[in-house]
Amino acid sequence: MGENGNHLSRKQIAFDLKQDLLKRHYPKPKAEVNPQYHTKAYRDMKSFFKGQNWEHRQGSVYVSNDLLTYFNISDILDKIAIKMPWLHLCAGEIDVTNVGEQHSLKEELASAMVILSNKEPDMP
Repeated sequence: MGENGNHLSRKQIAFDLKQDLLKRHYPKPKAEVNPQYHTKAYRDMKSFFKGQNWEHRQGSVYVSNDLLTYFNISDILDKIAIKMPWLHLCAGEIDVTNVGEQHSLKEELASAMVILSNKEPDMP
């Protein structure tokens, strides 16, 4: 994975799931008629990562709450392969990143919107 596998840090995993492949490969009961049944895959992934002590950040992005090595990531991928054998057929990409300091900008954006909403409109 390109670096010393013993480096401890929080990790982020991002999945790019292909909808057409999920429709084809995500397991569904024979009697299922809901055309969106394949989207249950996202709940399965969220449940899996929550059980591994990971935080759901957005979409298909998860961040570990614990410090991990790339060896730990390899173990997690083994567990995913067992629990979700369809995933490797549906993932366009799966990326892992070391997480340094993480800062939410949500409040800053809200503050900026308040300031901008009180600003006089620019005159041409």
